[in-house]
Amino acid sequence: MMQVSYDEQDDVLFMREGEPGATHAGLSSGTDDVAVELATEDGYDVIGIIAIGASAYLCPWKGYDVERDILTIGETTDDPAFITENGEFVGYWQPYDGDPNDFWNPIGVAIRHASKHLAPVIDRLSARQPAG
Repeated sequence: MMQVSYDEQDDVLFMREGEPGATHAGLSSGTDDVAVELATEDGYDVIGIIAIGASAYLCPWKGYDVERDILTIGETTDDPAFITENGEFVGYWQPYDGDPNDFWNPIGVAIRHASKHLAPVIDRLSARQPAG
């Protein structure tokens, strides 16, 4: 089950599916304020994210595909060898320079069924927005 919490004061979003992970890795795509939580220290299964400055992604939704109901933060790749899928999370990875068949750093993360998981957070952020 997806666990979602949002700290309004610090504007930090926490999402996790399952047990706490073993390690974190920051996205290497210029998105310094987002880290993915990994299931194991040497694995690539994304089980959570931490997004500092979350309102920048969520209100209005940046990187949201309404037809597929997926929120993507960071970059993606079309190479299936560098895409991991774990429950509601999709991880996008950069190949290691020394071995193009090996993973290196995460470059992006996608959240499936984003509207369902993030609806309470979006509602709270929308209530804070000044009327246009």
